[in-house]
Amino acid sequence: MPAASVALRSRRRRRANRPAPRTLRTLRTVGLITVTAATLLLGAGFTSLANTYLKAAADLPSAAALPSRFGPVGQESFRPARLFDRTGRVLLFELIHPLAATRRWQPLRAMPTVMADATIAALDPTFRSDRGVPPGGIGGPLLAVFTGNPAPDQAATLTERLVEQTLTTPEDLQRSAAARSFRVALLAGEAARLYSPDQILEWFLNSADFGQLAFGVDAAALVYFGKHADALTLAEAAMLASLPAHPHENPVEDPAAAEANRVDVLRAMQRLGWLTRAQAEGAAGETVTVRGAEARQALDRLGFVVRAWDELKSRLGPGLSLQGGLTVLTTLDTDLQVQTDCVVRTQLARLATGDPAAVEPAADGSACIAAGLLPLLRPGDTRVDHGVDRAAAVVLDTTTGEILALSGPSEEMRPGGTAFDPFIYLTAFAEGYTPATMVIDAPTGIGAPAAVSVHGPTRMRLALANSYPYATARVLTLAGADNVTRTAAQMGLMSIDPSDATGWTELSSGDLAASLTEMSYGYAALANRGVLHGVLGPEGPQTLAPYLVQSVLGPDGGILYTAQTGSRVVVSDSLAYLMDDVLSDEAARGLGYGQGSPLDIGRPAGVQVGQTSTGADNWALGFTPSRVVGVRVGNADGERMEGVNALNGAAPIWQALLRYATRALPPAGWDAPAGISFVDVCDPSGYLPTPYCPDVVREVFLAGTEPTHVDTFYQPYQINRETGKLATLFTPPDLIEDRIFFVPPPEAEPWARQAGIETPPTEYDTYAPPPGSPEVALTSPEPFALVRGRVVLRGSAEGDGFDVYRLRYGEGLNPRAWVQVGEDGNRPVHAATLGTWDTQGLDGLYTLQLMVVREDGAVEAAYVPVTIDNVAPEVNLVLPAAGSVYTWPETTEVLMQVEVSDANGVGHVEFYMDGKRISTVTEAPWSFRWLVGAAGRHTLQARVTDAAGNIGESQSLEIIVER
Repeated sequence: MPAASVALRSRRRRRANRPAPRTLRTLRTVGLITVTAATLLLGAGFTSLANTYLKAAADLPSAAALPSRFGPVGQESFRPARLFDRTGRVLLFELIHPLAATRRWQPLRAMPTVMADATIAALDPTFRSDRGVPPGGIGGPLLAVFTGNPAPDQAATLTERLVEQTLTTPEDLQRSAAARSFRVALLAGEAARLYSPDQILEWFLNSADFGQLAFGVDAAALVYFGKHADALTLAEAAMLASLPAHPHENPVEDPAAAEANRVDVLRAMQRLGWLTRAQAEGAAGETVTVRGAEARQALDRLGFVVRAWDELKSRLGPGLSLQGGLTVLTTLDTDLQVQTDCVVRTQLARLATGDPAAVEPAADGSACIAAGLLPLLRPGDTRVDHGVDRAAAVVLDTTTGEILALSGPSEEMRPGGTAFDPFIYLTAFAEGYTPATMVIDAPTGIGAPAAVSVHGPTRMRLALANSYPYATARVLTLAGADNVTRTAAQMGLMSIDPSDATGWTELSSGDLAASLTEMSYGYAALANRGVLHGVLGPEGPQTLAPYLVQSVLGPDGGILYTAQTGSRVVVSDSLAYLMDDVLSDEAARGLGYGQGSPLDIGRPAGVQVGQTSTGADNWALGFTPSRVVGVRVGNADGERMEGVNALNGAAPIWQALLRYATRALPPAGWDAPAGISFVDVCDPSGYLPTPYCPDVVREVFLAGTEPTHVDTFYQPYQINRETGKLATLFTPPDLIEDRIFFVPPPEAEPWARQAGIETPPTEYDTYAPPPGSPEVALTSPEPFALVRGRVVLRGSAEGDGFDVYRLRYGEGLNPRAWVQVGEDGNRPVHAATLGTWDTQGLDGLYTLQLMVVREDGAVEAAYVPVTIDNVAPEVNLVLPAAGSVYTWPETTEVLMQVEVSDANGVGHVEFYMDGKRISTVTEAPWSFRWLVGAAGRHTLQARVTDAAGNIGESQSLEIIVER
């Protein structure tokens, strides 16, 4: 152990001076302030300065109270905060790491000298010379208060840190940062005059926050190194020294930062002359053994304690939260908390080769009743190590935002994978898409990996309910990643930054991270008809959050904090209902997960399973109208789990907890609000059904988004049942049969081929009339040409004995009736115009006939089938909504989307703004993202041209752009 300098030892042997009388101390303080203020603010009004001082220093506590915070000499202690349940009658836990249970007060004389040296070097190198006040005195903080400027940017001294975490009052929370800094400086100055540096350092080291719920140096030594502080080495002391300033950079949470800080502290000690170069380098090269896994696992099981501490720091600040002896009234339901904890531990044990029927006892020794609701593992999963070493679960009250139960590391940021899907689809629904909208679940490139099943055209309802990955990727493209992240942030996921340019990549890859608590909170808004309840943040309802701390009492029983709650609407009740209806659709998710899976709980409940691409995390999040349960299982090191899927990891815990949490509640669902309609549609197109549609389903829509055109995917064809080819006029009638084929959209054709979907034949029947002569022939239009309007008919009608020729047409490939085109032709025609056919009013498949009558009455004929399309395509501009107002730069692009219907195919869609064409789209989805341009009113319209050349125009609508 390196020896301390002789001077330092000498100083430590000095006794603290006896405190001067209170009146004298006050006069000294006022005198010092007056002189300092006069020096700093020479020329300013002394009256204004005095008023500023008096207001900032009002009700300032006395530093003489410090000894009472820790107890009499020889009996000192630091009492951690105590956490009680929501009734205030059940003590749940003391706010201290379990590995620090044997902590004890460490007198400075009993600690290694290097612990004090390292702390001073890391936090306050001039501690023993400046007596604990800021290097520039209190003039800087006072000037900041007087001018209204921010407090000086300087590190707090050790004495300031001590008085801030010991003597802060609830009223300080209402003061400005500059005023708080000034008051702390005043108290530090008084404390430095009343107590010796050794006394101040001893108090500080025994009460500071060293991270990982280790309060005091002895607790820190036990948590990180498994020893008491009086046995610390130089290298260990250097690692602990900087933690009070940066508790999260501890060797459990951030080993790299802790190691770097350790080296910096050793170098600082060398610069101060307290270590030789050899001593500093030797300690820097020493390997420090940390109880990382053990410390982490011990806290993993106490997620509610970690959450309570984070909330205390957030709500009370670093001062009040560190005061000893606090009484914390939480929102936790004792029974639900106990059952949640034992259910989580039981499932973890079963996934780690444990007895598949064993149940972990509850923490209070009672029976784990809720574990009896856990679905049993499949035989293939029993006695198998699935590589799962941690799990977290949270239960929220959707009507208040209260955390009713919490187990495990629920605040850990982890990739959400498909747990983000509801936010993607919700964004799409807000932009005008519906649960009935068809989307293609198939890769855009070459075939899908063998392990990934694809489903081709499917409704968004089924894609969301079953987490179809390729379909969701397409929906993400339609919705826009920036819009999705805005939706998530709006719904309470405050860690999501909508302005982060990496959002698209992280969302599409499933790497976007969030904590279990905030993900569950986002789902709570869906459960509660779009209304988010919670504790108010610094910006009011815009920063609502779920909460665990109801109120905090100080050591004297006075109220330090009471949660201020509120609510705000984050999504309309009709949009929330769409999501509730889809996520609670057991029949829909049964297609992928089976009926009676762990996702079904016997009452209406929405649920989403979160799978990540790496296989390191598995989520289950779901809700009833009054409760949300979120569960995540995974690994501390991020390694892939073995054999964990959507139904055997987090889902069983979710089912057991939601069933237990709602056991005394009525099995309520969600009633449709105003603005919701139900329409029968054809699956999977989502369009209105025709007689050919084999699967008609009832779908839900926001009023105004219902489909307006009929399904075109199921189409009838006349087939020669012997040859399997398309029947023609010459196919014997007794061989013709009508067959219905599923004709997918062009973008789904690769999937259809891969899936073996039978497609309509493209070849026509081989039955044909006797070979005709070139003297009776129709050459234009060509067989099966697409025609419209007035059609010029060309060919030849001639030969020996010519009398007349006649043009006729009949409906279908085998007309039962014929209609003549124009008058009979009395003169032969050779490779020229035979006549003009006005097809107006006709639509569909027709057969054109050229008949030549000879003088002897003989007849020769030629036939050409054609498709007539005189119907303009239907086009409806569904996005944006008429009258929408967009503000730049909050909105940088506007999605324009049309619904198009045409029996014979769409050629292209043109989008117009203010009469000027701004884009041409040649394939579905028929949408275009307009980069927001000039401010003002803009008129939008779309024009569609079908394969025959017919043009349809949408309605015009107006939007407003503000800047």
